[in-house]
Amino acid sequence: MSSTRQEPRFVSSERIEMRVSGREDMRALWTENVSRGGLFVVTDDAPPLRTRVQVQIEAPEGKLLLEAEVVHVLDPETAGQSGMPPGVGLQFTSLSDKQSRAVDRYVEGVASRLKAETEDLPLTASGSELMGTVLTIFGGVESNDLYEALGLADSVTDQEIETRLDDFKERLEGSTKVLTPAQRIRVENARKTLARIRRILGNPGRRIEYDLRTQRTKIDTILATRDGLEVRKMREQWMHAFPERMERARQKATEAVQYWENKQHARAIASAEEAQALDPLNRDLRSAISAWKIEMKKGANAGG
Repeated sequence: MSSTRQEPRFVSSERIEMRVSGREDMRALWTENVSRGGLFVVTDDAPPLRTRVQVQIEAPEGKLLLEAEVVHVLDPETAGQSGMPPGVGLQFTSLSDKQSRAVDRYVEGVASRLKAETEDLPLTASGSELMGTVLTIFGGVESNDLYEALGLADSVTDQEIETRLDDFKERLEGSTKVLTPAQRIRVENARKTLARIRRILGNPGRRIEYDLRTQRTKIDTILATRDGLEVRKMREQWMHAFPERMERARQKATEAVQYWENKQHARAIASAEEAQALDPLNRDLRSAISAWKIEMKKGANAGG
């Protein structure tokens, strides 16, 4: 093993590793950083604020695992302006008396090895269910499939999604005492990920937008297979989720009518199609665009 200090570095978005050369190096690190509650890690690819991470400190005589949270992010652009390296500021969140005593004994030469806080414990049934939920969530996210992250098919109802979101939330809020530090961090990050999933699939209008964006369905299919009442309800959900888009759609539709009345037919259709992209469930707008295109074609044929 190298005898020089290795500065802290991200080996994944949830794990940081660093190496100290021995007892005196550990004493300096502990006094200047860890015991004061913080550490700065240089990186160009910083995780978001409030991300929970595991910090592993490795010495020639052992390892120590600590938990921390990202409390400050210095992005490359800002760092360049200030003459500082980019990176993140960490705050240690669960520094136990047992860990402190282990370090004190090591740096004073009382203990021959630097020992981690605990050995891995076997998971209870509730712990196994908890980590199973975490694996489901991250498995779906890694596959870019939020339905898979909930263990659901994309054909489920909004109520079924709400029920599953509540169920997963309850599981993730269970006790984490039997988990390792790394597992506890995974659970905390899974909670935050689940909250982001809720903001998308838990909102009917945003769910429609997600389904369209990921090509799970198409507007033509919706309009061809759903009755008028259901489409109106879906459009109301869209309006509630995206009021700014709907206002912009109204402006573009008004603009389209003005262009048409002024015989600027191509510009009218272009504006109408912009409005349609913002308000995709507007059947009247789609019908108007179709009618205008037919009329333009007739005019072109007559002129030819």
